[in-house]
Amino acid sequence: MKKNSFIRCLLIWGGILIAPMYLNGQLCQGVIYGKITLKNGTQYQGQIRWGNEEALWDDIFESAKYERPMQNLLTREEARRIRRRTEEFEFGFMALWEDKTPNQNFAFRCYFGHISSLKAQKDNVVLLTLKNDQGIRLKMNRGGDLDTDIVIFDYRKGRRRFGFDEIETILFQETPENYNCPLGVPIYGRVSTTMGTFEGFITWDMEECLGNDKISGKDNGKKIDLAFGNIQTLKSRKDGSMITLKNGRALFLNEHDDVGPGNHGITVRGLHLGQVSIEWKNFISAAFMKPQLPPPAYDYFKAPQLLAGTVYLNNGSELTGQVIYDLDEIYDVEFLNGENSEYKYSIPFSYVKKIEPQNDKFAAVYLNDESQLLLGNNSDVTIRNHGLIVRPLVGRAEYLEWKDIKHIDFE
Repeated sequence: MKKNSFIRCLLIWGGILIAPMYLNGQLCQGVIYGKITLKNGTQYQGQIRWGNEEALWDDIFESAKYERPMQNLLTREEARRIRRRTEEFEFGFMALWEDKTPNQNFAFRCYFGHISSLKAQKDNVVLLTLKNDQGIRLKMNRGGDLDTDIVIFDYRKGRRRFGFDEIETILFQETPENYNCPLGVPIYGRVSTTMGTFEGFITWDMEECLGNDKISGKDNGKKIDLAFGNIQTLKSRKDGSMITLKNGRALFLNEHDDVGPGNHGITVRGLHLGQVSIEWKNFISAAFMKPQLPPPAYDYFKAPQLLAGTVYLNNGSELTGQVIYDLDEIYDVEFLNGENSEYKYSIPFSYVKKIEPQNDKFAAVYLNDESQLLLGNNSDVTIRNHGLIVRPLVGRAEYLEWKDIKHIDFE
């Protein structure tokens, strides 16, 4: 297993392509855009951001599912079979779905670019409609992006902030051509770490992802805020960061999460490989630059497909059909999550070719571009996986336990 293959692929995406210098309008194709209709009927249209965080089509939307994903896929008898075969789980699978015991393992995650709309319903339920016109009911007040204020910049009405309890619908739309995004353009750069170098679009401290966003700290006790668009390089030091601005000025900042050990993580996104999150202790330096290519626009994200493939079992048998992974994920736009040497990966299933459990703690993950990773420390890739359901074209659905799986080949 070559642990740096993912890193090299990110470098290939970010480094060998030759492209012209992009105007802000082309960079802004990557920002979230749409129309918000409030419950009082007022409408706003423009660039949208989730609080001070997600702002791009390839940011990950996350919220708690209201109901188990197989609810409409299995008969009552099939559900009873799963209940019987999962009683040995610590809490029992069905118990995980009771409202009184919410479980974050059953969250829905996808890129914002795969979402068509969000619509409020009764009882704190929000209907998320994907680009394939399929709806997923989500629950507010369980953490995630439905419990975050939403900012929109409407050129006629200015900047506004709303809680989701004020919103009737959010209709996502293609970002207008040559749009001059008022909240800033995406941050791009090369991040050096203890494992190697990652290059792509960056989210800093799990929040800042636009050039207008500020990095904060103190310079000899004086508070300073610097726009990312003005920063050339940032290098980690013992208790802070040495920053060089594009105008050549250099300064040392400390005493803030942005520039020291309190940093919540640095995320680098590659167009074909999902994203990797890096802890501060593994961070060495970052160089910010203009991207070789603009970020993915809304029309890059295609209609989701149901997960499908062939599951090979240790007893030599195999099953082919629709796959419900970890009793949770059913679409190829949902994410496989895992860690490699404290680096956290989120990879869309559409990028995954094969998953092969190695032991109780790790699984080998083979990607469509022929790179591979050894991932662990997440229920997606360890013995804590709740198992799979394979639903063939003919016959009954079959529940498979993780310990019985040799490998999974996705279509």
